[in-house]
Amino acid sequence: MFGVLTGDVVQESTEAAWKVVHSDLKELSMPVFIAPGNHDFVNPELYGEMVGKPYFDFEFEGDLFIVLNPFEENWNIKGKQLSFLKSVLEQKAGESRNVFVFFHQVLWWGKDSKYLKVVPNSFMGRSKHPNFWSEVVPLFKKLQNK
Repeated sequence: MFGVLTGDVVQESTEAAWKVVHSDLKELSMPVFIAPGNHDFVNPELYGEMVGKPYFDFEFEGDLFIVLNPFEENWNIKGKQLSFLKSVLEQKAGESRNVFVFFHQVLWWGKDSKYLKVVPNSFMGRSKHPNFWSEVVPLFKKLQNK
């Protein structure tokens, strides 16, 4: 058993706030993975020190779990992170029953999509043309997994 928090774990990203989070999470007696939210990733260096890598993967009971950080590129998965995603899918998805992906933003939202009625609580840092539909979704459509 494990947990995944999808961001805004702290209201203000300070060392003291993260120490409280870690203390509280220890009470759960299970691993908890964090996808960074806009409040968490204000200071990427502190995030790295207190939480770890902002994007990563892990496997559990035959399933593949991927945590992404669209904040690095204005709600896009680009550069090293896109290369990471492609590599993980290429190396591990074929052996996995299911692939689960976690991130903070509502990346699939768009003014011209069927998700128009889903309104994100913030568009902070969002580029005008995120690459979710054009570059990220096609990677998953190629997979046999759910």
